[in-house]
Amino acid sequence: MRFAASLLHGLALAAINVGAVLVGFALYKISGVAYQLAVQVPAAAFLSVGGFALWYVAARRLGGERFLLRGLAGYVWTYVLALAWLPAVFVPLHYVTQGYLTSFANIYYTWLFQAPTNVAALAAASLFGRCSTT
Repeated sequence: MRFAASLLHGLALAAINVGAVLVGFALYKISGVAYQLAVQVPAAAFLSVGGFALWYVAARRLGGERFLLRGLAGYVWTYVLALAWLPAVFVPLHYVTQGYLTSFANIYYTWLFQAPTNVAALAAASLFGRCSTT
């Protein structure tokens, strides 16, 4: 069950990342700021970290101990699996909404976003997961 927890949390983290990037893009469009990344990246990072921390606390409360990540290995597997899940989440979403397959560059740049952001998201989840009660 330990790997299954990482598999589930990795999928959730990838989906939260994609949703956060989309919300960050919407905030950029609304803001009228000339430089997209100045708005989109900080907003998406904040939403990814907060969203995953909330997800992890909710999973712990609803699923109990079986959904907790155990030890460094559980967090590392979740991190790696979130990177692996990204194309499976993003490519179909992009195809359905835009009508064509995305470029590899979009996946690559999202991986660059995920790399530091997901370290912070997993650290926050660990902190808030220990603070919450079941």
